[in-house]
Amino acid sequence: MLLRGCWHLKKLPLEMQNLINLRHLDIQDTCVEGMPQGIEELKRLRTLSDFVVGEGNEVSITALTNLKFLQGTLRISRLENVANDSDVRGAILLDKEKMDDLVMDWGIFYFWSGLKFQNIPNEICHREVIEKMKPHGNLKKLTIIRYGGIQFPSWVGDPLFSNLVSLKLENCFKCTTLPQLGLLSSLKYLVIKEFPNVKVVDREFYGEGMSNSNPFPALETLHFEDMYEWEEWKICGYEFPHLRELSIVRCPKLLGTLPSHLYSLQKLDIIECCELVVSFGSLPVISLLRLVINGCRKVELGGGFSSANMLNVTGPFLFRPEELMRGLRKLETLTIGSDVYIPRFNNLHWKLDEGIAENEELLQKGVADSEIRILQFHRCERLERLLPWLHSLKSLRKLSIEGCFRLISLPDAVIYSSLCLEELTIDYCHSLISIGRHQLPSSLKRLKISHCTELQRLLDVGEAYSSSRVTDEDSISCNTNLSNLQNLEIDGCSSLTFLGELPASLKYLVLNCFSFHSINAKIESIAERFDNNTFLESFKIRYLPYLKSLPKNLHILNNLHHIKISHCDKLKVLPDNMHNLTSLQELAIQDCPGIISFPEEGFPTNLTSLCIHNVEIYTPLFAWGLHRLTSLKNLSIGGCPGVLSFPQDEIDMKLPTSLTSLIIEEFQDLKYLSSKGFQSLTSLEYMRIVRCPKLVSFPKNGLPPSLLQLQIYNCPLLQKSCQKGKGRELQELARIPFVEIIGS
Repeated sequence: MLLRGCWHLKKLPLEMQNLINLRHLDIQDTCVEGMPQGIEELKRLRTLSDFVVGEGNEVSITALTNLKFLQGTLRISRLENVANDSDVRGAILLDKEKMDDLVMDWGIFYFWSGLKFQNIPNEICHREVIEKMKPHGNLKKLTIIRYGGIQFPSWVGDPLFSNLVSLKLENCFKCTTLPQLGLLSSLKYLVIKEFPNVKVVDREFYGEGMSNSNPFPALETLHFEDMYEWEEWKICGYEFPHLRELSIVRCPKLLGTLPSHLYSLQKLDIIECCELVVSFGSLPVISLLRLVINGCRKVELGGGFSSANMLNVTGPFLFRPEELMRGLRKLETLTIGSDVYIPRFNNLHWKLDEGIAENEELLQKGVADSEIRILQFHRCERLERLLPWLHSLKSLRKLSIEGCFRLISLPDAVIYSSLCLEELTIDYCHSLISIGRHQLPSSLKRLKISHCTELQRLLDVGEAYSSSRVTDEDSISCNTNLSNLQNLEIDGCSSLTFLGELPASLKYLVLNCFSFHSINAKIESIAERFDNNTFLESFKIRYLPYLKSLPKNLHILNNLHHIKISHCDKLKVLPDNMHNLTSLQELAIQDCPGIISFPEEGFPTNLTSLCIHNVEIYTPLFAWGLHRLTSLKNLSIGGCPGVLSFPQDEIDMKLPTSLTSLIIEEFQDLKYLSSKGFQSLTSLEYMRIVRCPKLVSFPKNGLPPSLLQLQIYNCPLLQKSCQKGKGRELQELARIPFVEIIGS
């Protein structure tokens, strides 16, 4: 019985004991509140994802005793509902030798407030219950969550669990010590998380009284997290010979030294341990892959760190200059700044503080022979101009500048001299006023500028502006070569007043000047003509309230596939001869109330997708005839005042028979859907109707039999018709595989 993902399921059938041949029961990701009576009779059960202890102990946890053949993974949750240890009788888990993964969860959340516990657990009951729930020695994985005792039972860490490879202890808020775990001979993965009462990790953790001096002989991953009172880690002279990953996260009181002889270490993460001085005289040169040290009191690294494929160090950092330069020379990606997320498996990526980057002599030597292909400046608070050592990055392909609020301008020589640069991204640089063509290399293929709120001029051929104000000037003709630029994307630059001549090589243009503030971009034209832009394949224009016209010769763009225009209030006309755009597949025009003129020859008949919303061209468009669009598959139309029927019966309006998707939105006066108009839509699979307050019913002859999905949003009268419990509308819904009706 597979019930996984039935999120609203709270109870299982009452007479499940009759399913005597049931082998598998999966209730993972449900809201089941307890097990049904008779669960103990399912003696042939092999897998049970979760045994939920219900309130009141209607079904005792002892029911597990009869389920002797359970194997694989078992989660026992809501253990706080076990009132006392007398409810735990018999060998509940000890005889289940084929169970290899066990999760024990006390369920109720309680936390350490700094002064006292909230939702205080019954620690004595917790200890007595867990004592009697010792699993079989074949167990491979054990997870204990929200255990409320002060100490763990002796079986946790018992060397008899010789097959145990993974152990997670989480949210054990009352424990004052860690269990002895060093004797677990096969343990490879250990996580200790949220033990706020533990102050010292000492000999007991390794295995007090052990007969040999080699604790944790197989441990490969050790992770400590949220140990808020942890002050000291007593190494006791022990080593972790096979440790590959060490993580210590948010242990703010930890002092002292860390294990130093970590010859197999590959990944080291020490984060937000504000009192800790991280000091390594040497790190393993051969194996080190990842080194992240953030928010610590001081970092002192000797040799070896240059071998790290990924390095992220913030705060006071003492290092050997020659070691840093050695590491820089092998990098693919270098990030300068703060608050940077580096993907866990991103190879050859270092992140350095802004202060280190300002050491020009050191960086100049370090990157002289480097293979750095990606350079990122992220939230460099002091950066006003790009640094001279960029000259040395001969392999640079991608440059990203984000959140550098003081950056005033881009220099001519630094970027232009890098003939390999292909992609430039500039985000949230609020002091940047202008970007001229002379500041962009001819090798550039992609330029993206986002949320530079003071940017006024782009692709200008005049001098670069470094002052805080730029005066309006007449448009300047430009022949500066940007022969490879294919993608130009401008997003959220609300002060933009001038856009220079578009490069002839351009294929994709996105211009979106949306702003949450009252300031709007005052661009009146993106180009006078498109004479030199025959490679253009797509352009998207949004939130240009001062835009008055589109280029007159738009129709010559034989490669144009996509046009999307929205929120251009002053745009009045669409260019003539649009029907000649024989490659155009998608056309979307939305929220442009100023457009009242429809092209005399209509739209290109090869369109596959058409979206027209809140544009005053419905009457001529419908009169021209949507049925001419014989390849149209997706039609979205909205904001048609005065339309009583759709398609309009009074003009014998027809829709393309090729339609597979139809969206009707904000027809304020629409009363009915035309039977005649819908009967030819034999390929229609998806339909959505939104905010049509007067629409009462479906077409009299019914919706197309091909319809697979129907969504109705905020159509109160139609919704009422569908919820009467009987009638034609309900019959229509019954045969559609997916129906969604949502009111206001």
